Amino acid sequence: MNQADPPSTEPSPETRRGRLGRHLRRVFIGAFILDLLLVWARLIHPGWLVGDSQIAEGVLVILGVAATLAAFLGELPAQNLLLASLLIAGISVAADSLTAKAGLPLAGGQHAGISDVSLVWAPPLIRVFEILNSRGLARLVLRPQRQNANYGFWVLGLTVLLAVAFEMNLGPLATFVSGCSSGKPEYALAGWHSTSCLALGVRALAALLTVAVVTPSLIDKRPNSLTAAVGGNRDSVGLFSFWGWASSNFLFLTVATTHGLWLAAMLIAIELLLLIALVLIAESKSGAGRVPERQQ
Repeated sequence: MNQADPPSTEPSPETRRGRLGRHLRRVFIGAFILDLLLVWARLIHPGWLVGDSQIAEGVLVILGVAATLAAFLGELPAQNLLLASLLIAGISVAADSLTAKAGLPLAGGQHAGISDVSLVWAPPLIRVFEILNSRGLARLVLRPQRQNANYGFWVLGLTVLLAVAFEMNLGPLATFVSGCSSGKPEYALAGWHSTSCLALGVRALAALLTVAVVTPSLIDKRPNSLTAAVGGNRDSVGLFSFWGWASSNFLFLTVATTHGLWLAAMLIAIELLLLIALVLIAESKSGAGRVPERQQ
């Protein structure tokens, strides 16, 4: 009589990929934290460790994007993330080209506070970090509303609002810290630290277009069991987005306070406190009973 084969204890390919993804997340997030601390220390003590070079800041951009993609890899397939990242970067380049041709501040490498011409590649990567984490943070804040019929529109609107706030918080740094102000002076008169309101409007429209275009690629169409096998956890992705968005803005707050930009510092501090409150409220409302995830 043939004996039935014993069940295989070999992990499935999905489980192996999930383990690899978790290891990659730990590596990239750990490296991002270390470089974040280095950049923060250099803000307090300019020129520390690597002199006037912006290597640490450039590496921080790369690690920030890598950590973000690694965090989202537990929720989305790699091809979806790659497509979303390429779309975000492409729209970013197009929007920056438009503002540059119009002679507006907030264009190209100057916008991100990067005076080193070797780092002009950074703005599209910053936008990938900005859009993905703004959307992840919006979904975290709106978690109790996932069954609302207008949930998708709320996520879209809050993502754009967070992205524009990120852009505004970067603006004063480019102007006053790195001396990267540019554009026609008459446009900047009614703007924000030499970042014109018109340029911010362009960025807001670009953010709206970006989120609308990339949203289909950011929807996980895999079965829930497969998502769990590869290490998917939507709440942990949202918490990473909150941490990434907040830590970046804490850097902006540090620069604003050390350079006497008190209005900018006050606004950034208010944003951070408000977001912390909203995340805590969302957690308290969702804690008693988890609301099933509504795809957006």
